[in-house]
Amino acid sequence: MQKRPDPRVSRAKNLIAILSRWQALQGSQFGNDEELKEIGFLTMCFTELEESIAQHSREIDRVTKDEYERGALKRATQEWRDRHIRRVVDKVSGELIVQTCAAVEGLLNRVPPGTDLTARVDEIIYTAMRPVRRREDQGRAIEQATSRLRAGARQSELECRVRSQVTKAGYSELPFVSAM
Repeated sequence: MQKRPDPRVSRAKNLIAILSRWQALQGSQFGNDEELKEIGFLTMCFTELEESIAQHSREIDRVTKDEYERGALKRATQEWRDRHIRRVVDKVSGELIVQTCAAVEGLLNRVPPGTDLTARVDEIIYTAMRPVRRREDQGRAIEQATSRLRAGARQSELECRVRSQVTKAGYSELPFVSAM
């Protein structure tokens, strides 16, 4: 922000300029009563003008500062909102993004800007992802069951072969049966 010049310096410069002009017109004579009254009147006018300018300057500075603060607050609020929405977009799968973003937007609209909503947003994300996790868990369970069935089928196939071999050979030829 640009620093305003000291109004006292401006006033002194103006008075010096006025006095110099009067001296140039009148020579070295300072002036009569009428001229002194006019100089006093002009000095009063300059003083009022300087005060008015200083007041307007302060008002402009205050308005500028307020606008800057409002802009900074608006940017901070937008960054806060974007941070939470970005978390949803990063963590949620495609078909659930719109619904989850709408839920987070609703939450962001209900609380004051800058509130720490990390845990609540995580809860919304977790709730939204529950069906996806359930499907993934079911898929893994199906895959495990399928692999166990295949292993069991291989084992059953071996048992069937062994039984058929035993049946073909007869029980008497088996070493553990004849020992009885």
